[in-house]
Amino acid sequence: SAIRSAVRKLSKEFTPDIIDSHFVYPNGVAATWLGRALKKPVVITGRGEDIEKFPHLPVIGPQIRKALRDATQLIAVSGKIADRMVELGADPDKVHVIGNGVDGEKFMPLPRDLARQKLGLPLDRPIILAVGYRLELKGFHILVDAIPQIRKHYPDVLVAIVGGQARWAADFLPEIQARVKANNVGDYVLLPGNRPQEELAAWYSASDVLSILSSREGSPNVLMEALACGLPAVATPVGGIPDILNGTDFGILLPSRSAYAAANGLIEMLRRRPDRQQIRTTMLAHNWHETARRVDGVFDQAIKEFMPRGRA
Repeated sequence: SAIRSAVRKLSKEFTPDIIDSHFVYPNGVAATWLGRALKKPVVITGRGEDIEKFPHLPVIGPQIRKALRDATQLIAVSGKIADRMVELGADPDKVHVIGNGVDGEKFMPLPRDLARQKLGLPLDRPIILAVGYRLELKGFHILVDAIPQIRKHYPDVLVAIVGGQARWAADFLPEIQARVKANNVGDYVLLPGNRPQEELAAWYSASDVLSILSSREGSPNVLMEALACGLPAVATPVGGIPDILNGTDFGILLPSRSAYAAANGLIEMLRRRPDRQQIRTTMLAHNWHETARRVDGVFDQAIKEFMPRGRA
């Protein structure tokens, strides 16, 4: 009833051309209700978590499947999410894969030594960076477990884990600290906690390789931001990561989410040292302007497709 009241009020004040929803549940489900009430096309963007976790639930699952069928067009931020949408009943012809973009002006590389001086980091040690909320799914504990093996090739390596506790989950910091102690690598791990968003470009610029050991992802902004700063990456092949790294010399996709695989991949990338300016140049083709242009094309398609039905 609250939604119906809001729709009635909205229709008197403003008539949209299209309804744009991000996340299939609950937003996408509500968007299709609004679309029927207002007789407007609906575009739903799937970003991962809802598509992965909710479809098997007895009440929510059928709502998700119906929303995917009812949407005029669908956007997925990764090929994996697009495949999942189709598995759940979406028309493959309606699904468009459009990954997240990146702000190439905000994430501009700095000279490595200058960035390290700015952050108070040592100039003469290889630095592996990981960024994100301190959650088990981010795999920071696995990265810590990989340090002894990495030190056989890079004895003075430093692992910097930037990020704090997520508001909606327990802090995984005690487990990370326990792994640091168990591996006796306290001198090789830096835990600066949450840092301002505007400082991240300096962290990317100061580091030698980005580590992403997640068990699941959508289209991770951290990866796009790091690459825009010229930082190569070693990552688990989850979510939209393979869409970005596959077939490049600045990305290594790991065969497993394990300390052994992570160590081998990180050692190889530290040895490889790809051209950072070339990485940045490649990623600038994935800027937000290009992403917006592609999304706008989907909106236009949805409006054109819907017009005959809307008049019927």
